[in-house]
Amino acid sequence: MVAVKARNRSAGARLVKVLLSTSPLHPYQSYNYKFPRFPILNLTSLASSLKDRHEIRIAANAAHRKKRNYFLDIAADFKPDVIGFALPSAVSAMTLEETIRSLKATVPGAKIACGGPFATFEYEFCLKRGADAVFLGEADDTFPAWIDGGAVAGPEADAPKGVALAPSRDGAREATQVIKQDLNTLPMPAWELLDYRPAIYLGEKAAAVEMSRGCPFNCSFCTVHEFGKSYRIKTADRMLKELTALWKMGFKELLFVDNSFGLDERQTHRLAEQMISRNLAFEFGTYIRADTICERPDMIRLLAVAGLRYVIVGFESYSDDSLRAVNKSLKHGKNIEAARRLRENGVFVIGSHIYGSPGEPVGGMFRTYFSGVRRSDLYKAGIYTPLPGSSLYAELRSKGLIDAGDPLAMDYMHYRVGDDSRRRRIQVVSIMLFLLYHLGPARLFRLFHKNRWTRRIFRTEYKALITRFLALPAGIFQKRATIHENLC
Repeated sequence: MVAVKARNRSAGARLVKVLLSTSPLHPYQSYNYKFPRFPILNLTSLASSLKDRHEIRIAANAAHRKKRNYFLDIAADFKPDVIGFALPSAVSAMTLEETIRSLKATVPGAKIACGGPFATFEYEFCLKRGADAVFLGEADDTFPAWIDGGAVAGPEADAPKGVALAPSRDGAREATQVIKQDLNTLPMPAWELLDYRPAIYLGEKAAAVEMSRGCPFNCSFCTVHEFGKSYRIKTADRMLKELTALWKMGFKELLFVDNSFGLDERQTHRLAEQMISRNLAFEFGTYIRADTICERPDMIRLLAVAGLRYVIVGFESYSDDSLRAVNKSLKHGKNIEAARRLRENGVFVIGSHIYGSPGEPVGGMFRTYFSGVRRSDLYKAGIYTPLPGSSLYAELRSKGLIDAGDPLAMDYMHYRVGDDSRRRRIQVVSIMLFLLYHLGPARLFRLFHKNRWTRRIFRTEYKALITRFLALPAGIFQKRATIHENLC
């Protein structure tokens, strides 16, 4: 465990011991199980804002998942004043109540804070399960202000805007998100605080970076346009400072975690040009919309020269009716063109798809499957799942299809759109297509493919599938298992 002690505290200021953690580990968290050593970005940024005046540690639960009770052992040893969890989704909160209960028994008096998209949209859920504070929106400024303002012993009135506290007294304050308007003023992430060697696909030293936040689109199942609201971007010059620092530290692989990379074509173009001219020879991937790929072919070509190796694209469907039903704001022809343009530039296509969107017949899943497999180098698909905070989630709650008191009732394994017969058929067919894809000879052959990106990506995927299969009893049948069974 790496820790940094404060160096620049003012006289009389209280040193606060802060433990920042990824979400309590649960076997159904596909992302953590697929990339157990995935590089952390949000916590390293928060740590950087505090490390000069407080003592900070970061715990990456997935990276140490083989160590039983890893997180509890750290808390018992470090004895933090504040413990902060990042909760990006509902599945990341499945063991939150048990985790908080165990932590308060292990470290009496410690304040428990939660942040991230799930915590923002379900702050009452977090407070009712023992959290002392929930940060709404982006906590880059509010979390350090809360720590500096006396988080450990200060009165409720001292909490900055955007912080929901228990017991709550100011509903207006609780409901207000705070976002970081100028991303260029963010501190350099404290990469040195990670106590493991981060990696993504290649096994090289990897980092997660972001050039932008927010999304101007309004897909009905998504929360990105509701979390952080407006689209904001760092300048290319600021990004180059980060990438130069990472290169000097020995990092070789990057993932741009922007929700919609490349929307600012001018800044993205300049970044790619400068990466090439400065010989910042990273290999990297990112998330780009299909219409962005189609409308900016020169940018895609330049990014490929700069080191773009794979792109994760939300194709969702190849039916215009289905795309319209989820408010995707593009036609299926853009998906076909985007896949072609990426392949022309030697970029690996990771296609993300949705089964069972409103109005789509069950037979439409086969169209999605065969069209998606044809246009994706790695095909991914999931059941149409609304996230807490999305417009679809609100609609399903109003219809009584989701338990209003339990946002965890909606997960990626259970379909709740339509009658019971449709729901069962959607789930059965999705499992069948899942097995058809992953057990097919063409996919198994790629485990030994001559192209190293293809080989590494498929090996990572299959390793994750095996790990999750072994964890299914805990992930499905014991969703509320105790912290000692699910926390690493």
